[in-house]
Amino acid sequence: MAPIAKLVTFKFDGDFQRQGFRVTLEIGTDGDRPDLELSGTLPPSPELVQQLHRWQQHYRSLEGATRIKPKAIVYQGSIHLVEACQQAGIELGDRLQQWLTADSFRVLDLRLRESLNRDDSIRIVIRSADPHIPYLPWHLWDLIERYPQAEVTLGAPTLERIAQPCTSPSEPPIVRILAILGDSNGIDVEVDRHLLQALPDAQVTFLVEPSRSVINDHLWDQPWHILFFAGHSHTQAEQGCIAINPHDSLTLAELKYGLRRAIAQGLQLAIFNSCDGMGLARELEPLRLPQLILMREPVPDRIAQAFLTQFLKAFSQGDSLYLAVRQARERLQGLEREFPCASWLPCLYHISAEPPLDWQALRHNSTLQCSSIVKQEDDPQASISHVGAFRETPLRDSHTQPATPQSPSQSSSSTTFPQPIARQLPLWIALITSLVITAGMMGVRSLGLLQRWELSAFDQLMRSRPTETLPKRLLIIEATEFDVNTYGYPLPDEVLSEAIARLQAQQPRVIGLDIFRSQTSAALHQALQQSNVVSLCSVRHSDNPDRPGISPPPDLPETQLGFSNVVSDPDGVLRRQLMFMQPDPADPCATRFSLNTIVALHYLDQNGIEPQTLDNHQMQLGNARFTPLETQGGAYHRIDRWGFQVLLNYAELDQFADRLSLSQLLNDSSLPDLSDRAVLVGMTAPVTNPTDYFFTPDSGTWAAKPIAGVHIQAQMVNHLLAAALDGRRILNPLPEWGDRVWIALWSAIAAGLTWKIRRNQILGIALSTAVVILYSIAWGALIAGWWLPLVPTGLALISSSGAVLLGRRYIAQSTRPNLD
Repeated sequence: MAPIAKLVTFKFDGDFQRQGFRVTLEIGTDGDRPDLELSGTLPPSPELVQQLHRWQQHYRSLEGATRIKPKAIVYQGSIHLVEACQQAGIELGDRLQQWLTADSFRVLDLRLRESLNRDDSIRIVIRSADPHIPYLPWHLWDLIERYPQAEVTLGAPTLERIAQPCTSPSEPPIVRILAILGDSNGIDVEVDRHLLQALPDAQVTFLVEPSRSVINDHLWDQPWHILFFAGHSHTQAEQGCIAINPHDSLTLAELKYGLRRAIAQGLQLAIFNSCDGMGLARELEPLRLPQLILMREPVPDRIAQAFLTQFLKAFSQGDSLYLAVRQARERLQGLEREFPCASWLPCLYHISAEPPLDWQALRHNSTLQCSSIVKQEDDPQASISHVGAFRETPLRDSHTQPATPQSPSQSSSSTTFPQPIARQLPLWIALITSLVITAGMMGVRSLGLLQRWELSAFDQLMRSRPTETLPKRLLIIEATEFDVNTYGYPLPDEVLSEAIARLQAQQPRVIGLDIFRSQTSAALHQALQQSNVVSLCSVRHSDNPDRPGISPPPDLPETQLGFSNVVSDPDGVLRRQLMFMQPDPADPCATRFSLNTIVALHYLDQNGIEPQTLDNHQMQLGNARFTPLETQGGAYHRIDRWGFQVLLNYAELDQFADRLSLSQLLNDSSLPDLSDRAVLVGMTAPVTNPTDYFFTPDSGTWAAKPIAGVHIQAQMVNHLLAAALDGRRILNPLPEWGDRVWIALWSAIAAGLTWKIRRNQILGIALSTAVVILYSIAWGALIAGWWLPLVPTGLALISSSGAVLLGRRYIAQSTRPNLD
């Protein structure tokens, strides 16, 4: 019984640095739709990328790591460099294997092994847009060792099955090969020539150091099955380049039309037996050449010749393309003492979702010159007159064209089918679809299912804003770890009273003490009684008996008390500012204002600015009008309704505040002028209560740490002062009706683009551009003070486009005639 040909596809979406990868696994019989699809994840692994780069540096430091004559290969410090490269390769393989054993990936690994038999012929395709994935040594995965008929191949990020060209058997059956022997300076290409000439049932045309026009003419004038290149090549900025003669180099994009013609006439495989070929694969992706063989890294001439020898032998004798590549690649291991990691270099790259090739299929598959097919390839509006072509080529979504008359040279058995009238999806249906998508998205949003994503998008926009230049109105006195070790913890009352006295000597507008003191010494009590000093207390949590509240110092009026309570979101990030709330008379902290608000009001009072209550629960404070967040404000779904809350507009701390440690305040003789400053005194030492540290939107950046409470209070004080005095923007979400209009607008734009644009590539570019414009507008709006719904709008845009595209294809399918 013949072994089963299996196709296994892994698609990696993500990156190594931050988010890791979402992995989609598909398993099925080669040539058919997948029987099983599973999803899993792999964690971020920047260490794996670092190890890959380390190995590449070792490998490329070898003088022999380029396609040159064997006699010229001399390693400087031979043993040391070779061993270093081999050791780096071992470490890279171990790191890759360790990454693939992650718990989040294990369910895919186990299910895959359960679905395969040892004797199966298995093609494992790795697809990803991440630039590092193709360079990893996937053949070192222990899965490949377990299945001797398996090979890992690379796949383009997007695969599609393309229509096969019109073909007919030739007499005698031959494989037509166009071999380009490029710049031969330092390269022994004669071995390549002899190997190709010795192939059975092959007709090889050699172009030796040709010009660009000669290559282009051969691609246009004759059909080919295989394109071969030997010579110098390299990849720079992800673009591949081949040296075709001693004077000229070109990218494959410069042969785009000739290559497209050759692919339309049956070109199935390209072999680049040259250095550093990943850029060449990327050049060929848009042209949909089914498969190609290339070298990942610079390749010594002897290795290139050895691989070609073994590959052509196995392929021409009946092995499938991918098993021939595996056999030839593994044969290179015998040379790895002299050429380290030689078996890592060759790889097979799939660009279209076609079944693997074999030599016999190529022999019996010469291309006919079908004028109607060629015309259709070049002109999407052309009609189709040949019966076989009509069956194999899907109808294009185009307006009705008159049928092309059958030429007299065609056989009498051929039948002419008129192009069916292609019905167009009505525009009103596309627009109604966009409204339905909008309503559904608003419903999903109202359930809070998008809240976490929207808040993450808000954080990203906040982090990407430009740095602002703000007046410095604050001084922060920080009790650091050094101060705690010097003065003790909690800080003695005498230290605090001395610090307040030192500050009062400079006559600041207001001093806010962000340190709890329910009981005080006489000296500290006297210091806290001064009218420009604000003390701290904490409101109790009625739903949490472990948070009973903290009393303020005794005998202080409400105008000198502020509560410390803040409101954070379910993900632990503090994005809102609680300005004031109605106190419970029985609460130990019976004050209406937060510490930051009462400090700001003390400061503004000297400018003659007092808060004014407006309609709709708004508050006017100087140049700023504050609107409280609603329960369903912006992305929020049923947020806690503690008092008057607004979005907190963060700024760079060093842009609006100076900082001194407590010991600097007490020991230095000189202090900055505080006559126009607000001062906050608080703890930054890590020995303090961990609940006094908070995550902010900036905490999404690498190595970000929670922020001390006194710094949060400073952010909130600056938020109020800069808005009231300088007119700095206040962040507000759109009203609910505005959200609906905004989402509906972009949903309609996506539906309209999909309805209008018929070519998928242009549609993809248009939608990608729309997404970029949407993000840019949301970014600019946030700078201007408006929080636009980015995530639901983006989802509505994609969903509307997908729905209209499905409707359009359904209409097109319904117009197809039944040829059975």
